[in-house]
Amino acid sequence: MKVYGLEWQQWGHKFYSVVLPAPEVVKRVTFDRFSLKNSDGKGGSQREAIATHVNDYKRFCSEGNPSQRSILLNYRLPDALKVTPVDGGVSRLVEIDLPDNILLYCYDGQHFVLVQEALVAAQKITGNFEVAITLSNMTREEEMLSFFVINNTARGVDKGIGQQQIANFVKNGGNSAKVRLLRRLPPSLNKEVSWLPDATEAVNALYKDKASVWHERVELAGLGKGSRRGDFPVRQQSVVRSLEPIFKELGHLGLKKILLMLNAMWSGTYTLWSEPFVKTKDYILFSVTGVTVLHRLFLNIYEEYRADESALCDPNTYREYLALSGWTSDTWKKCDVAESIGSLVPCWRTYDIVYSMLVDAIVSGKEQEGV
Repeated sequence: MKVYGLEWQQWGHKFYSVVLPAPEVVKRVTFDRFSLKNSDGKGGSQREAIATHVNDYKRFCSEGNPSQRSILLNYRLPDALKVTPVDGGVSRLVEIDLPDNILLYCYDGQHFVLVQEALVAAQKITGNFEVAITLSNMTREEEMLSFFVINNTARGVDKGIGQQQIANFVKNGGNSAKVRLLRRLPPSLNKEVSWLPDATEAVNALYKDKASVWHERVELAGLGKGSRRGDFPVRQQSVVRSLEPIFKELGHLGLKKILLMLNAMWSGTYTLWSEPFVKTKDYILFSVTGVTVLHRLFLNIYEEYRADESALCDPNTYREYLALSGWTSDTWKKCDVAESIGSLVPCWRTYDIVYSMLVDAIVSGKEQEGV
């Protein structure tokens, strides 16, 4: 099958933007669903072909429109395609010979391929229904990296899966080629992520620990349908991200010790400010801002008590430290905090502002107590 497309390059790879009839896509595509559970890529945690997608596509088919979504496909064999410039490469327009037996790996947009597959089987899609495709030639690891970048630059997309996969590259690969792929990330995303596996493991451990205030209360990435969702309005990847300063600075202490201290801090926090733990949606303590602020403050407490290991594992240490601030549960109410920092302040600034407010209050409390 011959198709025409536009050739472009990024990160040392050639990509081709083409349009294919939906039945041809369905015939050639298999899925790479990057999963937190399966190293072979089977199964996976991405969205399925839900009814709203199917109905949306049915409407586009009936109106004779092309697909309103593009999908990303990869051919792993460098010589799988025969590509010929149409005009000597001046316009970057190329003719592509797409073999009938070629296997194309879909690494993003799987749910839309599933919709097309279902509608082709039901004879709702004909050969006239066209799908926008981006073809690339990458290794599976590079597919995964692209998935990570896409899911970290697209708004409203769950980022936890891709972050965990890239973090595992760092943890398990040392200085391998997989780890070096991280250097290709855009500057805004090119951050040291070796702390991510342990931070993710810590959140999962807090979730499973029946003695923890976090027990089954945070929504984990990749939960299947029907799984119990946590009742804290903060998701796993946000809690993981909030732990970045702790695991970057104190990762050498080991996961077990950090978990003991984190559980002590949150237990002490609960005894001081219990209301936010009950009416979580009315307070920002369990928003991204709240957990980010307290986990940043954890480093201050650690520095003060680092010579006393038993104190760092005692909930009373954290309760008394935070009590010096004079803050009550009401201080964490959404309306009160919003009034304090100004409703027009960008969300990424609220971390710094609330943190500074709390630190200043603690310092003032210490001065009044003569500590």
